[in-house]
Amino acid sequence: MSKVKLLVVGDRPPERAALVELLRNRGHETLDISGGDLPGMIGRERVSGVLLDAHPPDCSALHQLAEIRARFSANELAVIVLTDHINRAEHVRFFELGANDCVSRPLELSGFFARMEAHLRHQRSFQARNEFLVTASHELKSPLTSVLAAVRVLQTLCPSGGTVSEEAVDFLDEISANAARMRKTIGDLLDLEVLREGGVRLEKQPFDLNAVLTRAVSDLQDEARGSHITLSLELSRTVRVLGDVVRTMQVCGSLLACAVHCTPPAGTVVVRTRRCRESVRCEIEDQGNPIAEGERLQVHALRLGNGSRGRPPETCMGLAVCQQIVLLHGGAMGAYNNPQGGATFWFSLPRARELSVR
Repeated sequence: MSKVKLLVVGDRPPERAALVELLRNRGHETLDISGGDLPGMIGRERVSGVLLDAHPPDCSALHQLAEIRARFSANELAVIVLTDHINRAEHVRFFELGANDCVSRPLELSGFFARMEAHLRHQRSFQARNEFLVTASHELKSPLTSVLAAVRVLQTLCPSGGTVSEEAVDFLDEISANAARMRKTIGDLLDLEVLREGGVRLEKQPFDLNAVLTRAVSDLQDEARGSHITLSLELSRTVRVLGDVVRTMQVCGSLLACAVHCTPPAGTVVVRTRRCRESVRCEIEDQGNPIAEGERLQVHALRLGNGSRGRPPETCMGLAVCQQIVLLHGGAMGAYNNPQGGATFWFSLPRARELSVR
């Protein structure tokens, strides 16, 4: 087991001192504190794992764990909770908030260290995998970027109606469109893998979902007008949600692009929002082909090859990325066929409110 830095959190000085000594004897670097800004210290000190006392007298371990998980996923940072006795309900609550493991006192040291080091090995494997994905993304996207740049130069040098045949211009357009689509597919695939492994950290804050949707519609207006498609907004009064603005914009843009791609010329895409008791729901209605029966709950596969026009529809991986982002927010996503034709994709996000840990 290679040397790592561990943080021991608790208000029992004798136990902390004993754990620190044992960990150092096994070659690990340790820090020990009783409270304070745990996420900040973890980030500054680049801690690999946390040993958290379940029953500190001056604060809530549940609150401490929630603060940690708001910044670091279970794959990024191992958190092992030390409890006074085996309490299944208590263990379940800690696991629900993102603990990697719960260990009851008195500690059986050989078993405890084996479990801790297994979590740390998994964490290193996850980090190595993420580094590979970043490298793979760069290696795959760089050639495509060069191809797209070369095609754009050729398109500038060979305008339609010039000395180059219309067929050659069409070939250049096709190369450009497919290279761009391949680059987006690679990005979606890598995003999906990172999302599914918990490697995405959301920067949550209250924001107006209507404002994000309005911007997403504005970004797609030129493309929609070029295909003679109308984008219509039917928004409820100000609807504030709690989430990551950038990631939510990614979801809205992807679902809107899918709707535009699937809607025939002279059609309309309608974007709606409405307030629910605990959430805000967004619906994006298109006029494309209906969703095949039996696929309505399989959002990741709904639109593969289902476009009603010649342009390629949003890929299934793009929709899967949207679904994972929404689920990461604690929301939901689905789709259904419209009685008048076409389909509606919807997603919901938690309403902005004060969060508390009990």
